[in-house]
Amino acid sequence: RRPRPPSPRMCAEPPPRPGSRAGASDRRQSVAWRVATDRARSRARRGPEEAAADARPEHVLCMPLEGVLIDAEGEVSRVAFLTALRLWPDAVAPCAAVPARRSGLRRHQAGVTEEDMRRVMEQVMQPSAYERQVGAAAPAWLRLKLRALHPAVSRPYEAVLLARLCAEEATTAARALTVGETLAAWEEGDLAGTLLARYGATRAGLARAFAETRDAWRAADLDGWVAAHAPLPPAA
Repeated sequence: RRPRPPSPRMCAEPPPRPGSRAGASDRRQSVAWRVATDRARSRARRGPEEAAADARPEHVLCMPLEGVLIDAEGEVSRVAFLTALRLWPDAVAPCAAVPARRSGLRRHQAGVTEEDMRRVMEQVMQPSAYERQVGAAAPAWLRLKLRALHPAVSRPYEAVLLARLCAEEATTAARALTVGETLAAWEEGDLAGTLLARYGATRAGLARAFAETRDAWRAADLDGWVAAHAPLPPAA
C-alpha cells in the first residue's frame, strides 16, 4: 500500500483566499506552496527504486587519469615507437644503433628528472613481455627525448609523428633537433601538419594504428601494459 501524500499544510502556508488583496510576497508564497505540494505528491507516488534513486548524490566529480592520477607518458611513448616501427621500419629501426650523443638530447635535459632516467633505464633493461615478443623496444635516449617532448602531445597520432621524427633525424640528419628546437617548431609552426605531408600519413590513420598497437599489447601482456603507467605521487 502506497503512503498517502503529505498534507499541503506541511509543505507551506496555503495561498490567500480568492478575492483577498494579496501582494507580491503572498503571490510568491502561493507559487511556492503549489510547487512544494506537487513535489510531495510526486514523491509519494514513486516506487521504492525511484525513491532510492532520489537519495543518491546529485553531484559527480569527474577527472582525467592522465596527469592527475597517473603518468601515462611511458605507455604512450612506447606504443608510439612500436607503431612508428611497424609503419616505417626502414626509417625507424636504425635508431637502435645510434649513440645518445647524436640524438639531440642534452646531458641535463629540461623536463627529464633523475627518477625519469632511472625508470626508463629499468624499462629498457627489462622490456615488457610484448616488447620481447615483437623483438623491439625504444632505445633509452629516444625514450628520454620523447619524455621531454610529451607536454606537446595532445593526440596519440602526434606521439607517433614525434617518434619517427626523433628516430629518423638521429640516423640521417647532420645534427638532430634538440628538444627545445622541436618544441618551438611544434608550438609556433605547423610541424605536425608538415610531418603528416612528408610521411604521407593522415591523423585518422595514425590514430587507428596507435590504437591497434595498444590493443595488441593489452591483449598479449596486460600486466606489462598496466606497469607502463606510473602513479603520480599524490595518487600513490
